[in-house]
Amino acid sequence: MAAADTAPPSGGPGTLPGLAELIRQRDWVRAGETVDRALEQSPDSLPALYWKSFLLFQTGRYRESAVAASRYLERNPSSGEGRKILGLAYFMLGQAAPAEVELQKASQLAASDADIRYYLGRIQFERQNLPAALESFRTAVALDAQSVKGFNQLGQTYEGLARFDEARAAYEKAIEIDRRQAKRSEWPYFNLGVLLIKEGRAGDAAGWLREALTVKPSWPEARVQFAVALGSANQLGDARLVLEELLRAEPNNAQAHYQLARLLVKLQLPEEARRHFRLFAESKQP
Repeated sequence: MAAADTAPPSGGPGTLPGLAELIRQRDWVRAGETVDRALEQSPDSLPALYWKSFLLFQTGRYRESAVAASRYLERNPSSGEGRKILGLAYFMLGQAAPAEVELQKASQLAASDADIRYYLGRIQFERQNLPAALESFRTAVALDAQSVKGFNQLGQTYEGLARFDEARAAYEKAIEIDRRQAKRSEWPYFNLGVLLIKEGRAGDAAGWLREALTVKPSWPEARVQFAVALGSANQLGDARLVLEELLRAEPNNAQAHYQLARLLVKLQLPEEARRHFRLFAESKQP
């Protein structure tokens, strides 16, 4: 779970003069100075304590954010936003169990917050509790019907439960929403493409993976899967070109060597295939 993906939305117990605009501009330095001045004047100020934890999270200082959020929650234990920041800080520190506990509390305190349900689902998914994750993501998209990330994660959860028709429908919904967004996400196109490869629908998969690459052209994993789809659709020459181009940019990409080796076997080029199998093995060594 990347930090950029876990940034909690601005909320909390109130604001400080000028702070909202600094946060909107993502001017974390001046925002931090504003909060620190407020704490100097009033060390127990609830708004200042909340925004301190928020800003520490935003700047990747997760341990300090957890300390600040805990201090805030001592004074305001019923804050769903405070519980959310504490839960996310714990998760970023690799402490999944307490993170889930805090986000469960946050979901009860702020029942209409779609982001809390989404992040709770992410933690449950990564802890392999797929039934709980499914419930969380269903709730998240019910609360925010325009959430690309929510429908994408719902699709991954259905896929993990081998409910493939529902997974495809969730990915397709995420894509429908994504196409209306200014900031695009490559993930639903990629995930749908990979699912279709698994289902033996390589021709359809290639189209979705090509679209993922229009959103993020330099993505190595998507380029490998695009080549796999092309090869499975018997477009062997095109698949070979994709992999060879990737290996010129990333000569130690293990999966590219492996998939190219398999492709060269199909093309009846055994010497070249053996060379790439060897390079695959070497690239896997520590």
